[in-house]
Amino acid sequence: MLERQDGLLVSSSLVRLFSPKSIAVVGASDDPARIGGRPIAASIEMGFGGEIYPINPKYDSVFGRKCYSSLLELDHPPDLVVVAVGTKFVREIIDQAASINAGAVVVFSSGYGEVGVDGELAQERLRQQCEENGVIMLGPNCLGVINATIGAAASFTATLESGTLKSGNVGFTCQSGAFGSYFLALARRRELGVGSWIATGNEAIVSVADCISYLADDPKIEVIAGYIEGVRNGPALMSALERARDANKPVVLLKAGRSEAGSRAAKSHTGAMVGDDRAISAVFDQFGVERAADLDDLIQITESASFGLKPKSKRVCLLTVSGGVGIMMADEAAEVGLELPMLPDDTKARLKELVPFAGLENPVDFTGQFLNDANIAGEFLEVLAASGLFDSILVYLGHTSLAQSLAGPAIRRIIEVRKKYQLPMVLSGLTTPLLLDELLQAGVPVLENPVEAVRLLARLGHLFRPTAPRGKKLMSDVILESIPDGVYPERESLVMLASAGVATVESLFANSKQQALAHAQTLGFPVVVKADCPGLLHKSEAGAVVLGIGDRRSLEEAFDLVVDSAKKATGDSPVRGVLIQRMTRPLLEFIIGVKRDPNFGHLIAVGTGGVLAELIADSKVALADGLDLEKAIEMLSGTAAGKALISGRFQDHDAAGKLALAVVSVAHLVTLHPEVYELDVNPLVVTKDYEALALDALIVADGRGPA
Repeated sequence: MLERQDGLLVSSSLVRLFSPKSIAVVGASDDPARIGGRPIAASIEMGFGGEIYPINPKYDSVFGRKCYSSLLELDHPPDLVVVAVGTKFVREIIDQAASINAGAVVVFSSGYGEVGVDGELAQERLRQQCEENGVIMLGPNCLGVINATIGAAASFTATLESGTLKSGNVGFTCQSGAFGSYFLALARRRELGVGSWIATGNEAIVSVADCISYLADDPKIEVIAGYIEGVRNGPALMSALERARDANKPVVLLKAGRSEAGSRAAKSHTGAMVGDDRAISAVFDQFGVERAADLDDLIQITESASFGLKPKSKRVCLLTVSGGVGIMMADEAAEVGLELPMLPDDTKARLKELVPFAGLENPVDFTGQFLNDANIAGEFLEVLAASGLFDSILVYLGHTSLAQSLAGPAIRRIIEVRKKYQLPMVLSGLTTPLLLDELLQAGVPVLENPVEAVRLLARLGHLFRPTAPRGKKLMSDVILESIPDGVYPERESLVMLASAGVATVESLFANSKQQALAHAQTLGFPVVVKADCPGLLHKSEAGAVVLGIGDRRSLEEAFDLVVDSAKKATGDSPVRGVLIQRMTRPLLEFIIGVKRDPNFGHLIAVGTGGVLAELIADSKVALADGLDLEKAIEMLSGTAAGKALISGRFQDHDAAGKLALAVVSVAHLVTLHPEVYELDVNPLVVTKDYEALALDALIVADGRGPA
């Protein structure tokens, strides 16, 4: 059996696959354009120093090397066996590889899980064969692996025909070989060094998660990039991302499939708040992964991260040759959350000595004086970098950096300052190929669009931000018995929330008008009357809630109304009576929703609540496991109601803290109780006394725990 830890193949067992010292190619060909010829030809061209064993009974030699009729003829077991033959021969080759103790196999052959039920059955047999014999297999239906650092090319990607690949500190893994090949071609064009490139194909054994974990342990790799279409094992992926985070290696991933197709309709509001795509985004956010929007984004962020650009904070200086562009960049900086510190008087004085009429607010505008003195940009940059006010600088030169007389001195001075102060810097503008190469060699990304350059700085800051570890607990464990299978309407759900430390509205049950009146008098008018009916999950829509009842007659009328409405809405479902609650007039309303994802566990969403929940749809989603107060505040700040509370009209941080504590308490509850499938608190209100109070709730448990 194969050795795994936290659902991942242990890295030591993958060394012979990803860093082989010898390679056997079954189905070898003398034709460098054929599938069995490309791995050999490319490895020779890339300078692979290990042994290459061509295997094909049709030939005596291939590319000047002795050709063997089968793996069984080899005197020494190869680290890696490349299987470039038809599907019907693959299982025999796997048996031979196992019998000679080969390190791993790469199966190019197709006709498995990608072609339907019969292919899925064939792939499952292949998987079982590998598991039983302890064979590490990449594929099937994969494009293979390339280790450019050692020149090993166990792949048939057409990119290999374009010449030797540049090695570097980037590790790339993908499920789609075609996409991965295109990435590799673009990386070559931009001279982005990719040390390891892995296409996993159908992932019968080795998954993208295994690859990320291995790359996290590889000392030659400093940045991990990748492309994924689906997640087969959520816990394994999270474990791999956690390893990368703990190794301080940034991860940039492009995840295809943003639509909500296939998500089931939920019984609570939560189904509209949490979907498959939002789940993966929440996972990425938890582990500090930067999610690329498209291929260009993936390349740009990966390249910049490979330069080691790690902004220590959001404090940025925008240095520009154009005041108008400076305004555009400042607008975008505000949009993406970057800070633009103002310059102190002494710094302004030094810059005024250089250009008396410069704009010195931030953006800093050194004006058209640049056309008269090419050194101005560098002089300004030196003063700003030396000030210690900023943790990254964006320089906009526009089209002027195409003029050799201006661009040469300016850009070379920018490079000097970048090296001297080790500040992350980005240049926006047009420049010559020679100067572009010098900038990239110095670790200065160049973008034509200044607004995109601002976004890049924000993305880099996000990529290297600290993240909370999984399993971090804010409070002591809540003592609750296991929650049995079932749907828990408001009364029972509020009791559970109260047990978990969430402040809830006082709810008194009444099964008669007389009892309802007594409760209303105890609580004090005005009150709210709600039907207590287990089969009615959304009472407001059914007319089974009446607010603001101020006297006995209105209470009796409301009692009849909500009971009749509940009966009409549910048919045979019994109406137990009504709930009487003190009328609460909130300042703000929020919704907390939880849904257990089959891959990643509980996801928690926070949004503007009440009747506006579906209309505003501003929810923020995170993993419940590991959620803390800081993250909860961040989530709340991203909602309309949260902004009003934290930084807008109300600005009450004490109330925001109470609200965040309620969010964390809900997260803690479901983390302790995996049997909860969905949970819906709507609304969770901030009262006029700035207290956080749950007014309604719904919990659904399936009794099984995670799927």
